[in-house]
Amino acid sequence: TIDFTGCARALEVGCGVGPELQILRRRFPQVRLTGLDFSATQLAAARVLLRPEGSPIMVVKSPIRKIT
Repeated sequence: TIDFTGCARALEVGCGVGPELQILRRRFPQVRLTGLDFSATQLAAARVLLRPEGSPIMVVKSPIRKIT
């Protein structure tokens, strides 16, 4: 397991529908989370999954290979 206790922000590249972001939000609500994925369909599902609870999570469509 990774301990995000001292982190202010975390980025998940290839977040898909967002289940890992959901787990991280529950375990570390103080961390500002961002998820990236290239699939608009996956991100739409992530927004539905992540909307109901807790702190907001930003999910962004991005051609992951171009992240620097």
